[in-house]
Amino acid sequence: MSIRRRNGVKAPTRKVTLLDFLMGVLLLLGVLIISYPFVSNQLNTILDQQLISYYQSQAKKMSEIEKQQKRNQLERANQELAQQPSNPGIKETQDLSETRDSESVDTPDYYERHTIGVLKIPVIGVALPIFDQTTDTLLKRGATLLEGASYPIGGEDTHAVLCGHRGLTSATLFTDLPKLQIGDEFYIETFDDTLAYQVDQIKTVDPDDTQALKIVKGSDYVTLLTCTPYMVNSHRLLVRGKRIPYVEEKETAAAKKAQQQKVGLMLGVITVLILLLVISNRIQRKKRLHSNTSIDEK
Repeated sequence: MSIRRRNGVKAPTRKVTLLDFLMGVLLLLGVLIISYPFVSNQLNTILDQQLISYYQSQAKKMSEIEKQQKRNQLERANQELAQQPSNPGIKETQDLSETRDSESVDTPDYYERHTIGVLKIPVIGVALPIFDQTTDTLLKRGATLLEGASYPIGGEDTHAVLCGHRGLTSATLFTDLPKLQIGDEFYIETFDDTLAYQVDQIKTVDPDDTQALKIVKGSDYVTLLTCTPYMVNSHRLLVRGKRIPYVEEKETAAAKKAQQQKVGLMLGVITVLILLLVISNRIQRKKRLHSNTSIDEK
């Protein structure tokens, strides 16, 4: 198809050049690169939320007798652990990436079977399933219980240690854990109870240093553990929380604030993408105008 100029003479249609094609491909690649981490993380968040919802629904279906029986079982395990002098998880903290699965992970109920709770960190907008062991597969989906640490059900003489990855392109997990500060709160949901913990200590240690993970007599601690520095992973970041009374209003307010920040980030990403499209469109229009002007002058 040809284009008519004002003097009635037909001007040849401008052909798409190799440069135009390459610019289009580069623009598309740029959009995909910018949006991939966000889209991938959102998909994993949806999967995590489904797993969390399943756990919560199963907990509600349990009778009080069943819940108490399970609590008693975990409490006995914690009491036995408190009497042992050894440090928890020395092998696992040395290299979280080397943990291996001891069973098939191809079964649909694999994650459901290993879910024992929910970890919520409102200040960084994190809600993750808690798994009962640390393996490479489970680490990619949520927070995992370090071997030799207390079960995260609270109580005196307990110290649960929850591990999480940082820097995965497919999921946020513990990526923003360094943003936590002394006084921030996080929450653990087990069965239908919610336990509150306030950050009282933040340390960076060598992978084989587990002194800070020991049970302290009379205390109720939970430590969040991840690799640091980012992408180097030569040390371990330990964010410890001490048990405090749970106040639902505080959790709700913190979650609302985190959600507002997340919406702001989403709007920012969308704005950048729109600007890229607008700039690309203007460049193309200027090139077409320049091309038509050159034809008119001939």
